[in-house]
Amino acid sequence: MNKYMKTIKITFIICFLISSLSIINLPRTSAIGDIYNCTSIIDIDYNHNLTKEALLPINMTLNIPITVNYRVEGYYEEYIPDIYTNIGQEVFIYVEIFNTPSWCEAAITPSFILLPATSEGVSKNLNLSIQINQNAKAFAYGNIAIEFKVEQMGAITGEIFYKYVSFQNAYFPMLNFNTPEGTSKSVTPGEIADFDLEIENLGNSLTNVSITVIEAPDDWTVGVPENILVDSANSNNKAKKTVKISISPSYSTGYHNEREIIKLAIKPASVTNKSLIGQEYYVTFVVKSKGYSTPGFELPLLIIGLLIVVFISKKGNLNFKGGNKK
Repeated sequence: MNKYMKTIKITFIICFLISSLSIINLPRTSAIGDIYNCTSIIDIDYNHNLTKEALLPINMTLNIPITVNYRVEGYYEEYIPDIYTNIGQEVFIYVEIFNTPSWCEAAITPSFILLPATSEGVSKNLNLSIQINQNAKAFAYGNIAIEFKVEQMGAITGEIFYKYVSFQNAYFPMLNFNTPEGTSKSVTPGEIADFDLEIENLGNSLTNVSITVIEAPDDWTVGVPENILVDSANSNNKAKKTVKISISPSYSTGYHNEREIIKLAIKPASVTNKSLIGQEYYVTFVVKSKGYSTPGFELPLLIIGLLIVVFISKKGNLNFKGGNKK
């Protein structure tokens, strides 16, 4: 009896192996092949919290783990995958990025994966890296399309799947400054030292630039403009604006020979969202005031002079009238 059962088992195993090899080579279009075919299924997911915050251009690369879960489905899903596993064959999946915004760079690694055929599902992690270019407009939305192409393996079908990753570009404030006439001047008391300050917006959106005087002598006056709007280069408008900084030295009475430093703090901020503020920049000017000043005396002396002239004129007239009477 035992010998008989052993013969049956051996016969069954041989038949199973022969049928397995036949199944591998069955064309998908045949009616028999369709019975044994299993369909490739891929579930693709990523952490959506990673793309909730807007991405900064240039200096930031966002890495997003992509999880791929592969399985097969079919009438014989419990048996067909084991045939390929027993002969050491795995499912080949190509991974490719086929659509990105023009202002974005993206890459995914690895570019292909090998997974065992199974009805229970098997997972593989990939990495998607995203970097925003400098010319990207602030607050722009982008989509990256990823294609997953499963190669057919005998009775296991080949399929194509897609995954879209959405994200938003952040506001990127960046300024550059130029002083065509330099940053130092010499004036006399009563004169005003004017400086041209050229502001260039290297960021990616219309920017409000505020200027604050953070260092200057108490008795000096510094005039700075308010609410300066500078457009960005990627808007096709002029990304530069020239403003005037006016510095008036002290005009207190006496001789002056002063060399003072005036320091300005310049801060960019988003026009559409004032809470988005960039780093603070600093610009320094040096003004030398040399000479005499007599504030408060000119007008009184002028009035006194006019009174003297009027008095002399009236006295002369009186003298002239008295002479005529004689």
